[in-house]
Parts: sequence; C-alpha cells; structure tokens
Amino acid sequence: MFFVGTLTEKEDIGEDNEYWRGRIVDPTGTFFVYAGQYQPEAASTLRDLEPPAYVAVVGKPRTYETDDGNVNVSVRPESITVVDAATRDRWVVETAERTVERVAAFEDEGNEYARMAADRYDADPERYREAAVEALRGMDEDGEADEQAEPTA
Repeated sequence: MFFVGTLTEKEDIGEDNEYWRGRIVDPTGTFFVYAGQYQPEAASTLRDLEPPAYVAVVGKPRTYETDDGNVNVSVRPESITVVDAATRDRWVVETAERTVERVAAFEDEGNEYARMAADRYDADPERYREAAVEALRGMDEDGEADEQAEPTA
C-alpha cells in the first residue's frame, strides 16, 4: 500500500534491537508503522526523523487480533520518504477525488465488477464517499494551521 501523511510520533519500542513504531495521520485516520532489522531503510528513516514531518510510505498491511477480539491493522513499511506539504496536500486531494469517482462508478447498474463486489463484500460505498468528502473538508480547515506550523524533516 501507499499513503502520505504526517509523522506525529515515533518511539523505539525494541528491547534487544531497535524496533521503531511511528504514528502517521492523514485526514482519513491514523496509520501505525513498525520497522526493525528486516526493514532497515524504513527503520533508519524513523530513527532520523523528528516529528512532525510529512512522509510518503510504501508498505505491507498487517492485521492482528487483540486479546479482547478487536482487529488492529498496521503497516510494515518498505520505504519512508520525506515529502513537502504540497505533495501531501496533492496526494490527499487526488485520492479523495478518485475515491468519489470510484464510488459513482460503483453505483452504475451496468458495472459488472461493482455488482460482483456488492455480492461478495458487505460494505456501503457511501461510507467511502463520505470519508473522501470529509478529507477534502479537513484540507480546507487545516490550510491555515499548515501555514502556521509547517512540519520539518
């Protein structure tokens, strides 16, 4: 998966070896990334960065079930790259616009793949459209805050 957001926290949670946890947020939510000896580039980047910093992440999603039955999702990053505010903003806007387009295509009765997905998965596409619209609204609201508190690498 690929996403762009703001690294807001990092912590070395390893006992014997470095094992970094990073908290990355974007207008749709929070991602936790974990990198250690098997992700040396990502671990090195997390070690060297000082939050807040805008980052682009390529990684693999991981799920695990907690003792109380909840399922948590995290990302094992293959690479973490520092980006600027304009790149982060462009990514959020482009992703939100494409999501709205995909939801509209999903609602097309002639879309064979949308019908197959609706039969297979129990997901309301409207939920995704609402999240995309809310992300765009959040970008408008955050504009002034970004200008006042620009993250640095």
